[in-house]
Amino acid sequence: MNLHRLRYAAPIDVATTAAPSAGAECFDFRQDPVASEYPFLREEAYRAPLPFPQRAAASNGPPNIIVVFAEGVSARMVGAYGGRYPGLTPNLDKLAARSMRVDDYFNHTAATFRGLGGQLSSGFSYAGGGGKEGWNKVENQAGLLQVRRRTLPQVVAMAGYDSHFFAPHRRERPLIRMLHSLGFTKVHTYQSIGRDLLQGKFSGRPGTDALDDQSLFRGMAAFLEQRARAGDRRPFFLATYNIGTHAFLSTSKNDVAYRQDGNAVLDKLHNLDAALGLFLRHFFDSPYAGNTILVVTADHSTYPEPPFREVAGDDLKPYFVDRIPLLVHDPFHRLPASLDARGRNSLDLAPTVLQLAGLQARVNGFLGTSLFEPRNFPVGIAAIESKYYMTVPEGVFGMDEIPAAYQDTFNCEVNVVRRFYAAERDNRIVPAMAAGDPHPGVAGDGTGRTQAGSR
Repeated sequence: MNLHRLRYAAPIDVATTAAPSAGAECFDFRQDPVASEYPFLREEAYRAPLPFPQRAAASNGPPNIIVVFAEGVSARMVGAYGGRYPGLTPNLDKLAARSMRVDDYFNHTAATFRGLGGQLSSGFSYAGGGGKEGWNKVENQAGLLQVRRRTLPQVVAMAGYDSHFFAPHRRERPLIRMLHSLGFTKVHTYQSIGRDLLQGKFSGRPGTDALDDQSLFRGMAAFLEQRARAGDRRPFFLATYNIGTHAFLSTSKNDVAYRQDGNAVLDKLHNLDAALGLFLRHFFDSPYAGNTILVVTADHSTYPEPPFREVAGDDLKPYFVDRIPLLVHDPFHRLPASLDARGRNSLDLAPTVLQLAGLQARVNGFLGTSLFEPRNFPVGIAAIESKYYMTVPEGVFGMDEIPAAYQDTFNCEVNVVRRFYAAERDNRIVPAMAAGDPHPGVAGDGTGRTQAGSR
């Protein structure tokens, strides 16, 4: 029995709920789903070059990549997606006007641990942050760190990129260790952003032990300034996640409030938009604007807490799955102004980013496909532990409300996810990597050293 089984023995039911072929009729397996040791193994992230003309003025060389994972933001709250609150997200709306806006696009899991890890690896994880199987329990971490995945930061590393994640939390937090395990060159934390990038001129978010959104995005801007001054020409991949829009936080006196009646969800989102706006203005004035693909999305949808239900609209269902924003600014290609995802979800983020950047993953365990190519799943499937949801243009449906026309397909797709959970449990998503290939289960501290207990 391997270490992962000892440390992480989630109660996974792998009994089929559809045909004996174990999901082959609702998912594009490349390996025999029953006989293969690695049933989800694939040999490419996408099948063809991006089907859009290039811009003549685009810079030469590999594109830089920035992905902003806004904490807990549903698309329904963003003006560019038809949000009902004028002036709530002016900076996101301006970015949408100069980017490709993806519509009918949902989160595939929640909360943050699963959302970040799942999007960067195009997969599911049974373990989240909390719970007896989660990362917040120290006794689980050694096993969880051993799970081999192919991730976006690993793929770009093999193409000569260095990759950085900007997290608002202190370096001691379990989320930081999880981020290291995804293969980032360096994870910037509360301490290093405040000390090294902002020279002590930063502030924390009241109610948390983390940087506020303004400090986080000022830290990213400072990083880009330092990199430009140093003349570092290596391509980079940057990603970030903020804390200020987290559920259950009240409005802070430091926030840029939306209005005086004090709905916390509106105030927190308006403050995030203001903080992001400062970064966007710096970015578009920087030398990186012409050679960087910028993606703004969310780690997951807004949690349906009471303040959100007050402002979200009558069509909100009480699920932690909803439409989320996805904005893509690409100076290299003439992308359409909008793209209808037709119920696809954030499983597709990693292969989409790789196709945009022209970077291939020759070995991966991605469940999703690029949004510019045919989908793997006939309908969208979302999962949070053993709770499953369907995402389609009509909206999100829980297990007990699947329309009859979708039931067989949904049952089949649930079985695929259960089989993926089993592959995760047995460490059979991807095989051990060749020498020199970044290992997905090794956690570092950003300096090249391996953390104790990570092997």
